[in-house]
Amino acid sequence: LRLNDTVFGRKYFYVLKNVNTHFENKEIESSSDDLGVQIEVLAGGDSDSIRETLKPGIIFKSNLAYKFPYNQEKLGIRIEVSDSLSSFLADEIRKSRTKKFSIKENETIEPEPGVKFKLLGFNKNPKAINYQPEDGDIAVASIIEFSMNGIKSELQPIYLIRNQHEMVLPCQSFANGISIRFNHINPGSSTMDYEYSRFDMPQEIPVRIAENVPRTDYIVMEIIEFPGINLVWIGSLLMVFGLAYGSYKRSK
Repeated sequence: LRLNDTVFGRKYFYVLKNVNTHFENKEIESSSDDLGVQIEVLAGGDSDSIRETLKPGIIFKSNLAYKFPYNQEKLGIRIEVSDSLSSFLADEIRKSRTKKFSIKENETIEPEPGVKFKLLGFNKNPKAINYQPEDGDIAVASIIEFSMNGIKSELQPIYLIRNQHEMVLPCQSFANGISIRFNHINPGSSTMDYEYSRFDMPQEIPVRIAENVPRTDYIVMEIIEFPGINLVWIGSLLMVFGLAYGSYKRSK
């Protein structure tokens, strides 16, 4: 779906009205590296009275995707954001243009209007999904404060020397649309070299829609008719009466 585009199902039409890239859910602990996307889709039918807003969401956390589908019980619709959205994002990152800059510790640089980087320090024991430590590794992560239009977040790209070879492990913040690489350390000038790229959300959001979905907002109760139930109750009462009468006679 594209923003404000309309697609037609067998019974209803669907219009993508809004995309929220700061979606959170209380069931999932959030961090600055997560990407939470929630979309608002207007579903309607032939009658003007059939108009419902559907709000499915998805959260990408590390290498996992948590889906939050939306069920519209009255219309029998189930909609979810496909996890293939991550592939769309990867394409956007590959197409983005990179820019380079050098910076010293505690220095702030503004390589383009509204975009600022500040080198806060270093982490000599970095932990990241894309880094698996090995014996002999020399790994250090830059702690960078990234600010864009007044919104701040922390990035930690990793510079790694393994078997006498330099390696760079980028850090990406999907929520802020940035990917940054820690390219080189210059001991003589005490400066660090970086390159970064900015990317936008894909123009198309992949969704899955099902119609005629069975309702789940009711409870099924089974009632069994037993014609002889009255005889059971009469027998139970006679047993209680007999037990009470026998206890009374014995006490006398």
